[in-house]
Amino acid sequence: MTKTLILLTSSYPFGRGEPFVADEMPYLASAFQRIIVVSNDTSGPLVHELPPSATRVRRSYELGAGSKAASVAGVFSPSVHEELRLVRDRYRIQVGRRVLATALVSWRKAHVFARLIRDLAHGVPDGEVHAYSHWANDMALAAAVARKKGWVHRAYCRAHGWDVYMNRTGYLPFRDYLARHLDHLVFVSEDGRDHFESLLGMSYASLSVARLGTPPSFPGPVGRPRPFTVLSCSGMIPLKRVDLIARALHLVASEVRWVHAGDGPARAEVEAACRGLPSRVQVELRGALPHAAVMRLYPEVRPALFLNVSMTEGIPVSMMEALSAGVPVMGTEVGGVRELVEPGANGVLLPSDPTPGDLGAALDRFAALPEAEHARLARGAWATWDEHFNAERNYPAFLRLVRS
Repeated sequence: MTKTLILLTSSYPFGRGEPFVADEMPYLASAFQRIIVVSNDTSGPLVHELPPSATRVRRSYELGAGSKAASVAGVFSPSVHEELRLVRDRYRIQVGRRVLATALVSWRKAHVFARLIRDLAHGVPDGEVHAYSHWANDMALAAAVARKKGWVHRAYCRAHGWDVYMNRTGYLPFRDYLARHLDHLVFVSEDGRDHFESLLGMSYASLSVARLGTPPSFPGPVGRPRPFTVLSCSGMIPLKRVDLIARALHLVASEVRWVHAGDGPARAEVEAACRGLPSRVQVELRGALPHAAVMRLYPEVRPALFLNVSMTEGIPVSMMEALSAGVPVMGTEVGGVRELVEPGANGVLLPSDPTPGDLGAALDRFAALPEAEHARLARGAWATWDEHFNAERNYPAFLRLVRS
């Protein structure tokens, strides 16, 4: 039987976002004879070439004004009423205008995209059709609606960070509906699944954990302890706290070279925090880089340490990539980071909200490590990647799960 996958993405194959979807695509192409990628990116350049079996469709994530206005009809839906009951009784969130509008627009959008999924599935009359959203967002809700209506044979999604932890956004709609009507709601971290179960107050048969992975890029550790070079990679947004790194570097006693890949609206704050740094600290803000250029940084700068100080995380792919290069990692104890960082084995776990002094002291301690100790941590970093975050293991395991 011919198997077709309708893959719902935020940007892939356009723009610089979602490089992990590109890593997964070869495995999807080996499991499905046909793939239709539905991307919410309507203007970005084509960055990733699709396999010959794949085609692409672009649809904006946002509804038009008329469709948004029509969302008020959702007040007659029993599913919307059940959702609002959960919001009030389970989440303890007041059902005000904003929450009601979010639920109604989400429900409307899910049905608009579910009909798109239906139409795409009808173009494949002689086979099995799966709908797979890479995020637990309204596209996943559309897949769940299509599955409930019988328009696809199977439907599933991944759940990462912002689409899991409700305290980041204030309200994530239709969590219970996703868990009940998707075949698989797959979390990239155990912490995410545990948070979901705690939030909803129950477990569901659809919930599971399947980690992302990165492809083999390095045969072993590429870093070196001297000169002490710290690499970080993230957008410059408040959530990532890149300015915290700069403020901590004012307090270190060690000679440090800090290289950062990434840009964003908080760049001015980061640059301001870098002013007046002592001469023993070198800073290189490389800006936004294509994914391939980020990976080339590892053999170029040979970092001793990869650093992530986010306020919240799912389970960051950037840290997986550092581990794959055999670079020890230092990260805040938030979200699924503790599933990547094993203190004393591959890196350092910071408090969830470290002060500049906390971070500066941790960097000085790491810089002072003997070379043999750094080499041990580097081997541990690569071994962690190979055992837990190797794409050649993780993506086939994910496919076995969702096709079971």
